[in-house]
Amino acid sequence: MKRLAGAAAIWIILALPYNRSLLEAKLVTHQFLQLGGLALAGYLLGSVLRQRCDSIVEPYNYRGVPGLLLTVFALLIWLLPRSLDASLLDSGWEIAKFVTVPLLIGLPLAFSWPHVTVIGRGFVMANFAAMLVTMGVLYRVAPQRLCTNYLIEAQQSFGAYAMAAGVSLAIGCVYYVLAVSRAD
Repeated sequence: MKRLAGAAAIWIILALPYNRSLLEAKLVTHQFLQLGGLALAGYLLGSVLRQRCDSIVEPYNYRGVPGLLLTVFALLIWLLPRSLDASLLDSGWEIAKFVTVPLLIGLPLAFSWPHVTVIGRGFVMANFAAMLVTMGVLYRVAPQRLCTNYLIEAQQSFGAYAMAAGVSLAIGCVYYVLAVSRAD
């Protein structure tokens, strides 16, 4: 019940007009805090629902692969600069963001992650780290603005943060693998 309350609290806090405008003012906070928070709210909701509905969903989510694919494709859509711009300019896109990020990224991840093998988890995390670094490099070196609602300096700043997050995730994955291999 605490997770459900936490999911609702995160979603409501992120949906408040003041917080929305504050987080959407900078590309870094828009991408990492708002989208990440919405995904976390969906994950918490999914962890509650998984306890009740996993036996129903499991036959359709073999080893978590279909749910991870849904998560990846939805994430790819929301990482596109065009989608972020649209969510700032069109209330329909803004509503879609607040619905689809929790329900199509966080929720399926919560249902799928426990069923993914250790190798599969490593594969997903390594690819996510590589994607963050690649995206960061692209945002840093692009000669023109990718998101038209943010200045080039904000784009370059986001690129640096994305690269740092990707490298940190990669280091964390290596540390995890070393810790697991020592435990065996």
